[in-house]
Amino acid sequence: MKLKDLFSPDIVAGEQEAFQKTVLADNLRRGRLFALLVIGAESLLAAVDLATGLMRVSGRFHFSLYFFAYMFMIIINLLFLLYLKHPSAKRAWSEFALTAYVAFMLGWGSLISLMDQRLYGQLTVFMVNMICCSVVYYLDMRRLLATYCPAVLILLIGLPFFQKSGDILVGHYVNLLIFLVISGFCSRILYLNYCSDFNNRTLLNRANLRLQQLSFFDELTALPNRRSFNDYIDSNIGRFTAGATLVSVIMMDIDSFKQFNDTFGHNEGDKVLVETARQISAASHSPGDFAARLGGEEFIFMASDTNESQIKEIAEKIRRSIGSLKIPHPLAGGCLSLSFGTCTRRIRCEEDLRQCVELADKALYTAKACGKNCVRTYRAEAGTV
Repeated sequence: MKLKDLFSPDIVAGEQEAFQKTVLADNLRRGRLFALLVIGAESLLAAVDLATGLMRVSGRFHFSLYFFAYMFMIIINLLFLLYLKHPSAKRAWSEFALTAYVAFMLGWGSLISLMDQRLYGQLTVFMVNMICCSVVYYLDMRRLLATYCPAVLILLIGLPFFQKSGDILVGHYVNLLIFLVISGFCSRILYLNYCSDFNNRTLLNRANLRLQQLSFFDELTALPNRRSFNDYIDSNIGRFTAGATLVSVIMMDIDSFKQFNDTFGHNEGDKVLVETARQISAASHSPGDFAARLGGEEFIFMASDTNESQIKEIAEKIRRSIGSLKIPHPLAGGCLSLSFGTCTRRIRCEEDLRQCVELADKALYTAKACGKNCVRTYRAEAGTV
């Protein structure tokens, strides 16, 4: 670990906003549990204080003053819990509330430790509060200083007025310095580990998302692949069948693509596949349309609530756009072209959708047999292409 990392740890690029939201949410969640614990502990101390005060256990102990301090701490923690129940929508307000709460907890520990000087001469309450806040909350350097400094200043300035023994006073300052270094270092280590865990989770999520994209999308054309197409059918079949939706399918295939690859090379072939995918995507006329590369030079286009003439027009639009590119292909009539098969059916069950795809594929083979670079439609009512 480099020294600069103790003060300014690096967060994965582009994730700073997400990190701030995450660390705030975790701090508020941990703060809620801590506040409940504090209320329980202070309630117990207030009860003991009240009982010992009524029994007049010691004349040196200011029971009413301590009881007021305990009750004040309980009220502040109840207010903090009330805020957590209805937090501000603005993150800045929640961050301010959390910082103010932690600063109050540490400052309260300083004040109680000053009160303890005439009886115990110890800094126990301050130390307990500081170590608790250091391990409960994930504080960056700015908030660490904002919460530590007021409490430390209260002790540094107030101790000479409450502790009359010079030897004890020197011991307090030495112990305070040592404890500040230790608790501050522990706080930084916990915060840095939190940052490291966040970075690791972020990178892992990115890697998983990338793997998911690779498994559902064709890396070359960026279109969904066959697996994604099957997933699309499984996800939408219920919607299609519920309303007996009219669904149209285009099956398309680049004409003589193997010969194109053999003549011009696979690099040029890849460029053709990418350009074909772009033209297919551009032909989409509705957000519900779905296009995919099924493999090799074969593509599919599916549109709901689209009739036979509309899907044929979409196919013709793609055919013309490919032709307008005038990509040389001597073995396919001079220029690169595609053949198309379409089919339209009303979907009442999953088998209807599967048959629609199969019949569009059948129409595609008919287009190939009719000289390619054309659109053929399978008419379900006639049972012919």
